[in-house]
Amino acid sequence: MDKKKAIEVCEMIANDQKNDVEQFEGKPFNGRTVAEYFGSQGAAIAALANIVKQLIENEEFNDMRISKLNNEVGRRINGALL
Repeated sequence: MDKKKAIEVCEMIANDQKNDVEQFEGKPFNGRTVAEYFGSQGAAIAALANIVKQLIENEEFNDMRISKLNNEVGRRINGALL
């Protein structure tokens, strides 16, 4: 999944969750409502988990993250020494 698609999926999940809040507000707390709500939550979690998994598997992402961490550690060490 490319960066643009991941952003689109995140935006879609955010919109879906907002809509779910509006849709389920005031509904009776019964088995059907709970099942529908949990189904929606499960789908959102699965989509986010897929994005995270692909980010972790992306070697370029990992190299970039490691580089940023190294730079941050260097800045903090240099700042402490000053």
